[in-house]
Amino acid sequence: IQVTVSFHCSPGSFSMQLISPSGMVSKLQDYHSDLTVRDHNWTYMTVAHWDEVARDTWTIRITTRTAFVPSQISLT
Repeated sequence: IQVTVSFHCSPGSFSMQLISPSGMVSKLQDYHSDLTVRDHNWTYMTVAHWDEVARDTWTIRITTRTAFVPSQISLT
């Protein structure tokens, strides 16, 4: 599973989880000390969902320490 996110914020100010249709949670990003605000276009990858069925609803949960909205999120 790959998740590509484009946004303008500090990478340490948010956490992101991918939740599969079966409820399995994969942590893609956690809070950390890099609080430099800049543009990002990152692709996150996880192998935690190899046995998951790709069809159905997947959820990306983003929790922030500051107000920001990703400008684009895509799941491949």
